[in-house]
Amino acid sequence: FVTTIGTGDYKPVTYEFEGRRCVETYVQAALLQLLPEFLEPNAPDKILVLETVGAEARHRAALSSRLSELGILERVRFVRIPDGRSTDELWALFGVIAESVAPRSTLVIDVTHGYRSLPIAAVLGLTFLREVAGVQVSRLVYGAMDAQSDGVAPVFDLKPMFDLTGRASAV
Repeated sequence: FVTTIGTGDYKPVTYEFEGRRCVETYVQAALLQLLPEFLEPNAPDKILVLETVGAEARHRAALSSRLSELGILERVRFVRIPDGRSTDELWALFGVIAESVAPRSTLVIDVTHGYRSLPIAAVLGLTFLREVAGVQVSRLVYGAMDAQSDGVAPVFDLKPMFDLTGRASAV
C-alpha cells in the first residue's frame, strides 16, 4: 500500500467504498478498513507513507497513533520525500519511489493527499515501474472529499483509467 500524507487540516470524514462506510480523519485508516484486499489477516504486508518534512511535522504522530490503534503500525514505513517544488525534486521523488518499491510488487496506491503534483508524479513513476520492474497496480484510489453527498465521501477506484496507460503503450 503506497499512500501520501499532506499538510492539510484533516477532519473526520465518512468514506464509502462498495457499500461499506467508516468515519476517519485519515483516509489511510479508512482505506485499510474499506478495501476488500485489506480485510484479510496481515494485509497489507507493507504500508509506505510518503511524507514531506511539513507533513511529518503536522500529521505523523496522529496518523501513527491511529494506525497503532488498528494494529498495523509495525507494517508502516514512513518515507521522506521532497516538497516537489521543482523538476529536480520531482525526479528525486521518482528515485525514492523506485528505491522503496520491490520489483514485481502488487500495489494499492492512494492519491488522496499530497502537495499538488506529488500524487501525479508518484503515479507516473509507478507507471514506469510497471513497465520496467513488473510492478502491478491492483487499485488506484482517491478519497473524494469534494464529491460528498449527504455527508458521505466516495472512494473512487481509478485503476481502469490507470490501465489506459498500459493499453496505449501496447498500440
